[in-house]
Amino acid sequence: MTSACDRVLSTTELLEFILSHLTPINYLFQAQRVSRFFHTTIQKSPKLQQLLFMRAETCRSLEDYVTNQLLQQHFAPWFPPFQGRRNYDRLKEMEWASTPSLRAIYLRPEASWRRMLPMQPAPQTLSVQYLEHCQTGDFMETASVEGATMGRVYDITESFLRAEYASYAQFSMHCGGEGVVVYLESQMQCDMGEGRGLKGWDLKSEGAEMTHELQWVDCGEVQGGGYRFGGMDSVFD
Repeated sequence: MTSACDRVLSTTELLEFILSHLTPINYLFQAQRVSRFFHTTIQKSPKLQQLLFMRAETCRSLEDYVTNQLLQQHFAPWFPPFQGRRNYDRLKEMEWASTPSLRAIYLRPEASWRRMLPMQPAPQTLSVQYLEHCQTGDFMETASVEGATMGRVYDITESFLRAEYASYAQFSMHCGGEGVVVYLESQMQCDMGEGRGLKGWDLKSEGAEMTHELQWVDCGEVQGGGYRFGGMDSVFD
């Protein structure tokens, strides 16, 4: 004879209501492993997918945004508060990145974090700003791409820091009323690259989206020093 509890947990609407109150969201992720019915219910529920930051919310304004706490836990350098330089060496210090077995799991093409949204509501585009320090001055370029998933944010950041490793590159990300903005910064030097190349393993995701080449818009020279770029103190002032 089926118990009342079994009947509740086998009813899609009731199960959805119960699961929607699970906090933090990692419990909701784990609930998908309970049974095939739990997994199907969570995957097909728009409300639960929004709670998992897998589907964009439509009723929340950008001014009332919330950040993805699960991503913040596992990708701390992208989220405040984070102290110190945000460069490639810091990325390699993340717990999952510094553990070979975990690194292999996180860098899989099908890793679920790649489809997650850094914030809700999710903006339709991801903005990128690049500041380059040269002997002749400081210059800025901007770009934007469709979709602001963590996978896209990660790919753009990781590929930039890896390519610009010898030029003391760093980054930051801002989530807020203006959506998601990734700030990239580097310094051109006469001796760049001499003995400063990236050594050992890297953090390129096997699912890296290389099909979206950024179309940069030249904003010209940035006047004035001692400024903050993307909410971080410029180390090149």
